[in-house]
This record gives sequence, C-alpha cells and structure tokens, in this order.
Amino acid sequence: MNEDNYDRLMTWLTNQALDYKIGVEFFHGKPKFAAKAVPKYELVIINLNWRRPSEIPFMFAHELGHLLNHDDGWRYNESPTLHWQSEAHANRTGIQILWRYCQANDLALSPAQFCSTFGVPEAFLTAVVSVLRPTVKFNP
Repeated sequence: MNEDNYDRLMTWLTNQALDYKIGVEFFHGKPKFAAKAVPKYELVIINLNWRRPSEIPFMFAHELGHLLNHDDGWRYNESPTLHWQSEAHANRTGIQILWRYCQANDLALSPAQFCSTFGVPEAFLTAVVSVLRPTVKFNP
C-alpha cells in the first residue's frame, strides 16, 4: 500500500473510531509494543513504530473491535478460552471494519489480497473468507 492510500486508510479508521466516540492515541514506542484497547477510557492506543508496519491497519481495526464488542479488558485473566474467544471476536470485527472501508472505496479484493493490503496475518484467512463470502463472489 502506498503512503497516500495508507494515510487515507488511517484517517478513515480514526474517523470510524470518533464516530463511535472512541478516542485514538498514536505514538512511536518500542517496536515490540503493538497496540492496546483501553475500555475504561474508550481509547485505542496505536504504536506507529510497530516492528511490522504493514500490520498496523489491522491492529487498529482489531483494537476498535475490542471496544465495539464491549470487551472489558479483563478476559486475559479469566481463562485461556475466554481470552481467545475475545481475540477471535475482535479479529472478526476488525475484518468487518476493514471490509466497510473496501465497500466505501469501491475496492474489490480477493481474501488473499485483503490480507496483504491490510496486514491481516495469513492465519486469519479463514476469518476473512467468512466475512467476505456473503458479499463477494470470488474464485477460491
């Protein structure tokens, strides 16, 4: 994704957050700190210095997903099952957010292109297919 498209996407994601009354804080931290949702403050914190910059758009959408799903932020301490359910739900919501960006910008992407464009790890390709399948016709 070129710089202009990246900036347009990050602006769109920020506006989506603000539409839901979610605050956004960008910072340049250590490359190992990815992003965080802070439910208490309805805030997402995004590290623009993440070690894999291509993943930042999906991380942003994923963290928005946690807040839109009303995750309380404490599932990590409850049980591994609840933790992974919460993460999977945030992944799916993040993918849905990015899909809305595609629709708003007339982007026709295959699931693999979607993953590549937005920094969605290939391990989540099945989740991408499940979100895109009802609305997109593609050759598997």
